[in-house]
Amino acid sequence: MTTSDHSTEDPIGATSSATAETPPAAATAATSGTPVPTGTHEPSETAAVLDPTLAPPVLPTEPRPGSEYPHTLRTPAARWWRPLVGILVAVLLFVAASIACFVAALAADVAVFGRTVDPSSMRLTPALFVGTLVPLILLVPITWGITRWFHGQRFGWTGSVESRFRLGRLGAAIPVMLVLLLAYFTVFTLAFPTGTPGRGEHWLAFLVIGVLLLPAQAAAEEIFFRGYLMRAVASWFARPQLAFVVGTLVSAVLFAAAHGAADPWLNLYYLCFGITLSLLTRLTGGLEAAMLVHVANNVASAVVGSLLTDMSTAFDRSAGVGGPFMLVQIVAIALVAAALVWWTRRRDFATRVPEVHGVA
Repeated sequence: MTTSDHSTEDPIGATSSATAETPPAAATAATSGTPVPTGTHEPSETAAVLDPTLAPPVLPTEPRPGSEYPHTLRTPAARWWRPLVGILVAVLLFVAASIACFVAALAADVAVFGRTVDPSSMRLTPALFVGTLVPLILLVPITWGITRWFHGQRFGWTGSVESRFRLGRLGAAIPVMLVLLLAYFTVFTLAFPTGTPGRGEHWLAFLVIGVLLLPAQAAAEEIFFRGYLMRAVASWFARPQLAFVVGTLVSAVLFAAAHGAADPWLNLYYLCFGITLSLLTRLTGGLEAAMLVHVANNVASAVVGSLLTDMSTAFDRSAGVGGPFMLVQIVAIALVAAALVWWTRRRDFATRVPEVHGVA
């Protein structure tokens, strides 16, 4: 299949002799030692496909050669219901994990640290900080399970069009990005102070927690929102451009909504942040650059916030907290993303599924 074939793909759910699910006869033939009929899967995957103890009860699928990253879940075996059920299950599991971690954090605050809980003036504590980050980190195994069991796809395709995470190839961009964003957030915090100025009582605990857990939390959000949600929605549309636009809008809107901000300027920032990282993911062929931006952004803001402000008010997203100064943040993230696109182009990052992969 050539790249030009992708604008006229078969409707989702359509099957052919080359992409239909493996018939029972094939399974019988495989277990009896009879050669398996051709036209189902590559030999390296046949045993896992036909043996239910080795694979989930859906066909392991590979994206078509030439597909861009947002379209890598639209495979020959794609079905309309799989993204719908996958998203619903992911949300339910995340909500359950969030409730459990929140209750555990509150219990730790009361039993271990002797703090009182006042719902009318809830402030962020180190325990609540951990309780907020852990459910987000759990989006990684949740996404892995859904991608594997509902879509039958290897987790490597969540990373990039090369079926792997190419973080090592970012090289010097990783420390450079972190240093630049640390400097930027220092200037931004001093120029546009929000919240309570001055270090809070538990600034060191917030600093340590942020450095240790925020990289995993930010990467997990990219893996779910851009790595699964965007691709899942995009898989419903045959035209790559339309698939990308709808997948980006849906994932960005839900990403903004998940932050629970009541301030319109904050919501605009989160929306633009999600759109920018979706575009970055498409232009670089994978999640790596978007993960780097998100990780560096969150870690740098937490480090600066812990040292210069009271982190107990860090999650205050009520109306009036934001303002037109958030446009500076939006432009800064866009410039960072543009720099990473340039960086990856110089290092020949693949932006489409190579011909050696996928189901032709």
